[in-house]
Amino acid sequence: MTNELVTANENFIIESYALIPEKLFEIGGMDSLLLAIQNAAKGKKFDMDKPKDRTALRAFAAKFGKSKTFIDLMGKNLKEQYMAKIRPIDQERKKFRDTMDTWKNKIRQPLTEWEDEQAKIKAETEALEKFNAAHTEAIPLNEIFDREREIQKKEVALAKLEAKRKAKEKADRLEKEKLIREKIKADKKAEDAIKAKELMQIQAKIDAENAERKRLQDIQAEQKKAEDAKLEAINRQKFEQAEKKRKERERLEALKRIEDGKKAKKEHRKTVNQRLNQALIEYGMSESFSKKLIDDIILEKFPNLKIIY
Repeated sequence: MTNELVTANENFIIESYALIPEKLFEIGGMDSLLLAIQNAAKGKKFDMDKPKDRTALRAFAAKFGKSKTFIDLMGKNLKEQYMAKIRPIDQERKKFRDTMDTWKNKIRQPLTEWEDEQAKIKAETEALEKFNAAHTEAIPLNEIFDREREIQKKEVALAKLEAKRKAKEKADRLEKEKLIREKIKADKKAEDAIKAKELMQIQAKIDAENAERKRLQDIQAEQKKAEDAKLEAINRQKFEQAEKKRKERERLEALKRIEDGKKAKKEHRKTVNQRLNQALIEYGMSESFSKKLIDDIILEKFPNLKIIY
């Protein structure tokens, strides 16, 4: 069995952690992994006042259960790999024993039949010798013939019985071989069914883990979507407030420019009027008449007479 390297996925406590099943399931093989998990857990800090940290802690705690299932399934698969090598050994041992017994009986069958036949002949001969020794002088010749015919009939009957016995023995042997073949077939079928069931259970676990991972991803996606929407609303509010302040600032600046323009225009008109007033006084008008004349011109009391500022 090769030392296959397995890399933990995102559902494991320590992501991208290199795992070698054959090393991991030795005596003391879990110590370094448990220490690494313990150190990873110690390094985590969560603030329960923050929804994001509570969600992260919920997902991190769930990884312990997923990590347990991940490592346990890895051990189960490793055990199945070992058992897959052990089961064929037992099956082949039994197959060899049964086959060798069948072949031994089949190969020895002629000798067994011969031994049985010799034993039967010996028994019949001894019985006949004892009978002849006891009755040779006392039994008439015709009775001897009758007894021989009787013995022959018995031998024929015994031969028929022996033939039946052998036929039954052969039928029993064939039936036994058939039962052995059927048992081997049934055992293989049962083993295949167990394997299929285990594979279905493994697939069901994988599907359940995938569904759980998708459920958590969907929850995280929804939470992120809600957080993004909340952040977008905050940013939009900040932008609207900043835009409102900018427009207000621009409005005040425009009002100030208008007011400053009015003041400047008023100062300019005042300066022009003062200069005109001074010129009229120098021309010979009195100051009061000059001011009244300028006021009348401003009020447009004289057609076609205007002051250009």
